[in-house]
Amino acid sequence: MRRLKRTAIIVKPRQPYIKWANSLDDDGVKLGEECMPEHTIYLVEDITGYLVDVEAMVTPHFEFIFEEELNSWHRLESDWPSNRDLATFLEWFEVEIRSMVLDLCRGRIRYSPDTGDITQKCGQRPEAESEHTLRLAVGTGQHTSGLTVQQPLLVTVSGSCLNHTAFFWVSIHR
Repeated sequence: MRRLKRTAIIVKPRQPYIKWANSLDDDGVKLGEECMPEHTIYLVEDITGYLVDVEAMVTPHFEFIFEEELNSWHRLESDWPSNRDLATFLEWFEVEIRSMVLDLCRGRIRYSPDTGDITQKCGQRPEAESEHTLRLAVGTGQHTSGLTVQQPLLVTVSGSCLNHTAFFWVSIHR
């Protein structure tokens, strides 16, 4: 088991997001007690201190996260709220910060030039193939792997009651 040098930002929808999502389609799936999207986890830079200021942690990333959360439910941007500032983000989403991110898979996280995916096969033994694949996204910039990314790459993970999209935002470091 390895500790990833990342901090997890966990985003959970609050009532304003749920109200917005439920107002979009009269015949569509409604969020509520029986159906809630999985909480999205975004991986960002590692924190060094023990005291975490949630607002300071979220500020550099909230615009990207806000748009991804809106897009994961409804892709038509004209239906998104026009005010997407930090105060609105914190009103619409409960945010938790976790500094301990542990990788339980054996082997390295690999970049696939064929698909553009970052993958890591999980298994009981390093040589064993697994049916489960952990997929991660890559943040923007030049990476030590030689990969240059202009926009964060996003990864789809199936949700519990709906087939929703979850996103992770990380950088590759050796």
